[in-house]
Amino acid sequence: MSLLSTFLEEGLAATELEVPLIDVWIAVRTDFAADAEPEIFGRGTRDNPYDGSTAVRFDLIMRTVVGERTIVHLGPGVFRTAGAGIFVAGWQAKSGQKIIGSGILSTTLLYTAEASIASNVKTAVVTHDATTPLQNWAISDLTIDCNLQNQPFAVDQDFPRLAIGAIAVLGDNLRVRRVRVINFGTRTPDLLNGESNPVASLENFPIRVGGRATKETPPNSPGGTAEEFTVLPKSLILWEKGEGIGGDGRSAAA
Repeated sequence: MSLLSTFLEEGLAATELEVPLIDVWIAVRTDFAADAEPEIFGRGTRDNPYDGSTAVRFDLIMRTVVGERTIVHLGPGVFRTAGAGIFVAGWQAKSGQKIIGSGILSTTLLYTAEASIASNVKTAVVTHDATTPLQNWAISDLTIDCNLQNQPFAVDQDFPRLAIGAIAVLGDNLRVRRVRVINFGTRTPDLLNGESNPVASLENFPIRVGGRATKETPPNSPGGTAEEFTVLPKSLILWEKGEGIGGDGRSAAA
C-alpha cells in the first residue's frame, strides 16, 4: 500500500498532501570501506540503497541528495547523525519529505557526539530553519536517541552545556507518528557557579510540533499534530548529583 493510500484511508484530505515525486532508500551497509569519506555509495533504490552507515555519509545524503517532496525509507539499524549540526555540517527537514523507518524497535536515529559543548546550546535532532515553515512533512516508525549522556564537554566542566530534544518542526500539515524518544533533556543545573543558567531556564520538549493546518483543524488555524509517539516513562530522571533533568537509556530500560 502506498503512503498516499495510507494517508487517504486514515482521513487526511488529498489537498493536504503533496504527492512525493521521489522514493529514496538508505541502509546501514557493510560492503563499502568505512574510511572512504565523504563519498555517497549506492543508488538510493530499494535493491541498491544509499549507504548511511556513518554520520558523515548519512548527513551528506540527507543534506545534498534528499530534497523536497521525497519519501525517505530508512532500513533497520542505527543511523548516526549530527542532526542540524552545531559544529559540523548536518541536515535539515524539508517540505514534502516523509521520513519512514522500519519500525520503532528496528530503526534508530542516534545523535552523535560533536565538539565539546562549552557554551549553552539548545537543539533538536530533527529540525529546520524556523524562519521557513515546513509544508506537508511527516516522520514515523523509528526511535530517536538524543544520546545526551554521551555528548562531550570541556575539560573544566562536568557536563555538556546542552539541552536537546528529538523533533522541533513548525509549519502546515505536519505529522509525527510511532516515534519513540530516549535520552533527551539536559544535565545542566538551574544554578551554575552561583548564577542562573540559561539552558536550564529554557523549556525543552522531546517532540515539538507547531503550525497551522492539521487533520483536526481547518487551514490557516493554529495547531500541529503528533500522534502515537512514545516517551519512555523512566527516561526522565533526576541525576544523582542534582544536575538537572535528563534522559538515560540505561535507566529507561531498567
